[in-house]
Amino acid sequence: LFMKYPVEVAAFQAVQETADHLILHVVPGNGFDRVEDEILRKTQDYVGADVRVEMIRQDSIALGPGGKRRLFISRSGMKAAGI
Repeated sequence: LFMKYPVEVAAFQAVQETADHLILHVVPGNGFDRVEDEILRKTQDYVGADVRVEMIRQDSIALGPGGKRRLFISRSGMKAAGI
């Protein structure tokens, strides 16, 4: 989903805190304000009404120990596809 917004989203990370709570960490790019609601709506449609989706703007997202940014982190033991 975020790959459709290469200018508007400079970086992102989705964190599945629990089975029913997804946090989207986003580093806004140019024009992010125009697409923020659309991204939130599309994500909500994708994960379903039973999952609370929260978006948090950040200045940066830390790289992991291997020097790469993890796009998805599951703290609930669940796996996600396509976000």
